[in-house]
Amino acid sequence: MTIKVYSNDNCVQCDRTKKFLDDNNIPYENLRLVDYPEETRKFLDMGFRSAPIVHAPHKVWAGFKLEELKSLLMENNQWV
Repeated sequence: MTIKVYSNDNCVQCDRTKKFLDDNNIPYENLRLVDYPEETRKFLDMGFRSAPIVHAPHKVWAGFKLEELKSLLMENNQWV
């Protein structure tokens, strides 16, 4: 399953998240929030107020969360 990263332009947290994924060879799809207004509304309804929104196989979170990103390495060692 592909990880989806919903991001904004000029977003430091988005860039850090994508860099972590790139550095650890974790495949992901980068989607601009502005291009997905329906998804953005759903994320707002879920209480997410910062970018990026990371939609991983068994979890969704907002912002740069190093511990969540590291958990992807442990859960999916085929990406390491």
